[in-house]
Amino acid sequence: MTACPSGTYADSKTLLCVTRCSSNPMTFASTSPINACVTVCPSSAQWFDLVNRICVATCPTSTYQYSLNMSCVSFCPAPYYLLGSACSLSCASTSSYADDTTRKCVTACPTGYFKDSTTYKCVVDCPVSPAQYYAENTTKSCVTACPSGYADI
Repeated sequence: MTACPSGTYADSKTLLCVTRCSSNPMTFASTSPINACVTVCPSSAQWFDLVNRICVATCPTSTYQYSLNMSCVSFCPAPYYLLGSACSLSCASTSSYADDTTRKCVTACPTGYFKDSTTYKCVVDCPVSPAQYYAENTTKSCVTACPSGYADI
């Protein structure tokens, strides 16, 4: 197939130049190495923009990198959490905490939740195993010992 004009992409299924790649099977418009519809985006634009069905180097505004299928998503599906501009399985690498209510990594847990530094999650109840943890209200953290002046009741 010869090169397609600017703004169109070579569709290997139909052997036509198209402005939008096919959805069955799902293909994405790529400019590298030539303007073509692809099933795997090239390393220079590795993310699938599912809305516009194009390969992009950076996900569009209000979407995030979901490495499980290399797509741009509007929210991180469980068990992933939004960490910066990407979906992550854990928030521990940045010492933030996984908030299950928003599916985001946060530095401060929502009202009524405590920071659990063993799981790096926001929890309603501090864990009792492997060690007894206590909810410390000043820092909103789970701690292994009650602060000075407080007693275990």
